[in-house]
Order: sequence, then C-alpha cells, then structure tokens
Amino acid sequence: MRFLKRPPIDVEPEQIFEECLAGYTGRSKEEKAANEEKRQKLLTCKDLIKADSTDYNNRILSGSFVPSSLPEGISKTYLSQVYSDTFSKEDKPGRIYYDIIRGQAPCARCPICGSKGGNTHLDHYLPKSEFPTLSVTPDNLIPICSACNEKKGTYHSLDRKTRPFHLYFDRLKSGNGADDKNNPVVFLKAVIAKDYKIIFQVDHPSDRDAELRSRIDKHLEIYGLLKRYEACVEPEIAQLWCDWQDKITDTLEDIPKPIHTQQVEAELLHDLVLEGIRRWRRTPNTWESALYRAMDTQKDMLYDWFKDNANEIKKAVQKYCAVDPDDE
Repeated sequence: MRFLKRPPIDVEPEQIFEECLAGYTGRSKEEKAANEEKRQKLLTCKDLIKADSTDYNNRILSGSFVPSSLPEGISKTYLSQVYSDTFSKEDKPGRIYYDIIRGQAPCARCPICGSKGGNTHLDHYLPKSEFPTLSVTPDNLIPICSACNEKKGTYHSLDRKTRPFHLYFDRLKSGNGADDKNNPVVFLKAVIAKDYKIIFQVDHPSDRDAELRSRIDKHLEIYGLLKRYEACVEPEIAQLWCDWQDKITDTLEDIPKPIHTQQVEAELLHDLVLEGIRRWRRTPNTWESALYRAMDTQKDMLYDWFKDNANEIKKAVQKYCAVDPDDE
C-alpha cells in the first residue's frame, strides 16, 4: 500500500461539475433541447456539491461526514450519471481531470496492491451510488487497478474502525499518535515456506492501538490482499533468479577455481536481497518490501530454498523473463 498526494487540480469541485455539464450537448434540435433541460436541472445541485466537497475534506477522517439531501426531482442515479456521461468518457469536458487523477499512481502501479499497469480505474472512495454529490470531486477519486476496484465494489464505511484507508488523507501513525518517519508503522509480514511458496501475514505487535489493528485488518480484507500478494511474487522471484545467475557468472569468472563456490553464491544472493530492501524501504507495507525483509530474516535457509525449487523457478523465468531456462 502506498499513500498518495492529493490530485494537483486547482479547480474547485463545483466548477468541475459545471464544466462536465457543458458536455451535455446533442446533434438534433430535440436532443439539444432535452440535454439543455437536463443541464439546467443538474445545475441546481452545484451549491450542494460545493458544500459536500468542503465538508468531505474536513470530516472524512473523523467519520462525521453527512451528505446533503438532493433537490426534489433529482435522484442519486440521475446525479451520479454525470461521472460516466461527461467525466470519465473520452472527448468529454471532465476527461482532462480524470486523466490527471489516474496519473497520480506512482510508476503506473496500483497503490493498493502494487500491480503494474494497474491505475486503469478511478475508485470512488465513497461510492457515487450513495454519495452522488461527490461523483466528480477529485479528492473522492482514487486511481487503482480493476481487480482492486472490483474487490472493493461499493463497500464504504464512515466508522473509524472499519473505514478503509484513504490514500490522500490517511497516514499511519506511530504508537504515540504522531507521524514518525524514522519509525514507520509496519504491518505486513512475509514468510518463506519450505515448499515453493511465500505466505503473507498481518503482523500486529502487542502494543498496537486496537483501532489501528481493526483498520489494517479491514483494509486487507476489503481488497483480499494477502492471497493476492502471494500471486504477485513469482515474477519477482524469477527476476531475482536471473539477476543472481548473472552475478554468479560475472563473479566466478574473476575467481580462478574458487574453493567455496556455494558460499560465494549465497553471499551474492544476499547482496541482491539487501538491494531489494533498500529499493523498497520507503514503502514498508508493500508486498515487495515484506518479501525482501523475509529473505533477509530467513537468509540461512534462502540459498537452499532457491536450489531446492530451481525447477519451478526456471519455469517462472521462461514465463516472465523471456529467458530459456536451459541458459540459466
């Protein structure tokens, strides 16, 4: 999981909403007239969108946000359709904001699960079906992958113990309740099993606040992350194997008749593990960071693990790295 900066959009949500409504046009005279009537009707919600967007920013973390009642004759569905009609659709006025928000995902990775190329959807943190005044509010739109979006569905909660982490506004707190960059909250743990498997677990120290425990557990449950992380590991193992074999080849070429070949290979493997730890140290609750920490913690058995599972790893190398396993 990666927290994100708020979308770099200086336009107020109610102005974005009004720009979106300009997308209701038409070809025929009748269609133009019908869309103009719809646009004028929806414009009556502009002040509500302004009020709710401001209240959302001020109250979402405390769980005290309450949406405004809609004007008579305007249903939740009618208002929420503005998102699909003129915000997310290509060549519509709101699409420029849609694309800016999608671009917030770091390195085109889903900030929830870490999958590559995963920022293909925008999730409404509070679903538009229930909170239509926030349908095009940038702070309510999170760039995530299709799998995470499907897992979450319309789940929402304003309760502090069951509310999923808001990637723009939430930050994990240390035990004393203050931000502590030098001692971050780490809750994800990986275990290297003897067979060809990496298991992910939640690691709660005994002194962790009960509310934070509950929120972490609920967040992982909503997105089904622990099992999904296990499915992400194999390509990383395959790439690590390739890098390791390259290092072995390069190193042993420079050592004439090494006496302790296994020791050299094990040390080279651990060097790569330490590189992985450094690479992911700023995002300790990603599966990659947990994986490399586990490899470091279990380094005494890691060399044998790679050797014992060489056949399976070589199949993964062929699948994910476009390398002939016979060359490895």
